[in-house]
Amino acid sequence: MQFDFLLETFSYTFPAIVTGAIAYFYFSEFVKQSDRKDAALGQVSTLEKDKFTLRLQAYERLTLFLERNDLKNLLIRIAPISNEKTAYETLLVQHIEQEFEYNLSQQIYISENLWIVVKNAKNRLLQEIGSQALNSNNRDASELRQALLKNSFLDNNPIASALVVVKEEARILLS
Repeated sequence: MQFDFLLETFSYTFPAIVTGAIAYFYFSEFVKQSDRKDAALGQVSTLEKDKFTLRLQAYERLTLFLERNDLKNLLIRIAPISNEKTAYETLLVQHIEQEFEYNLSQQIYISENLWIVVKNAKNRLLQEIGSQALNSNNRDASELRQALLKNSFLDNNPIASALVVVKEEARILLS
């Protein structure tokens, strides 16, 4: 009789134990998959945040590059080391090229159009320095500096135009 009771109890409880174990394994697997999905979404969110930060830093660095190489700022910061205008021209060109090379990696994070605008602004700036250095009215470094400063206030400033494009792209990113 006692054996029959144990057998009857076992026949009722065994299916419940098996069903509970199966439910436990399915539920734990569901929780693991859900955790993996949440982790993947967290990584995507972190990746998007990192991408946004890198692009914003690229706009900041290009703005700094352009501001530092605006003729008004450049001529104040870099004084002639001699009276020779070719030495001063070389010094200015080297400084601009060095800053540009330092910022070359920023092209990865910005649009192709903006990179072309920045490159063209730099090249036009170098052309302006070169043409003023070739001008026979500018006999020495001091006169070259004065002529460049005078031209920096004209409306066709390539650096100012490039800055407008950088700011516009940054605004689009931030909105």
